Amino acid sequence: MKSNIDCLRAHLIEIGTLKGLSHPETIKSSQELDKWLYKYQKSISN
Repeated sequence: MKSNIDCLRAHLIEIGTLKGLSHPETIKSSQELDKWLYKYQKSISN
């Protein structure tokens, strides 16, 4: 799970740098990262 988060974070940084922070692809990538971060935080708090 943590490796997925790391990959998504790197992808988000790359997309945000290339296309800008308000680009739909950046926003979609950010939302996907948020989902994984939520799942991860939930799994370590149980």
